[in-house]
Amino acid sequence: MNKIAFWTFIAMVGGCGGWMGTKISKKSYPLSMIERVNLTPEVKPGDPILLAQHVDRREQCDVVVKRTIKTSTGQRIPVKQAFEEDFGPLGGDKYILPVPTDPAASLGDAQMYSKAYSWCSWLDYVVPSEAESWTLNFKFAENTVTLPAPGSFDGIGVKASQSKSGHGPSTSPP
Repeated sequence: MNKIAFWTFIAMVGGCGGWMGTKISKKSYPLSMIERVNLTPEVKPGDPILLAQHVDRREQCDVVVKRTIKTSTGQRIPVKQAFEEDFGPLGGDKYILPVPTDPAASLGDAQMYSKAYSWCSWLDYVVPSEAESWTLNFKFAENTVTLPAPGSFDGIGVKASQSKSGHGPSTSPP
């Protein structure tokens, strides 16, 4: 009887390991970026960076985007935005994303490095799905310069998020 229980246990552990391995190998980030346009090439410290984004959404999932802004003086400003559930319909979605900035940022050239993580299932809490990282060059200036959104972005709303950095206000949907 002990041999049967032992081999049953081994078969269950092996089966669960194989199933989990299959799930991990098929993981992917729940959306892909089609287009991203920086609408604020010059930003007054404390004002948000505005990004017009066009994405293809495959799943509704919790998303966290970790960002670090580095100024020309070497100042590093962490920015973390959490989106309770990545909003919008499945398929194509367009929105303007405000990224908060620190009012104490020094003027001059700056660079923002971003990396997104998502949690679509319990397995993502072990190893979150990651999107590609990307870098944005802009400038901290006396006044914010806001460019008009490209024609393909006319009539879109602003994405709501919660800032984890304590810098800048959160934006509510219109």
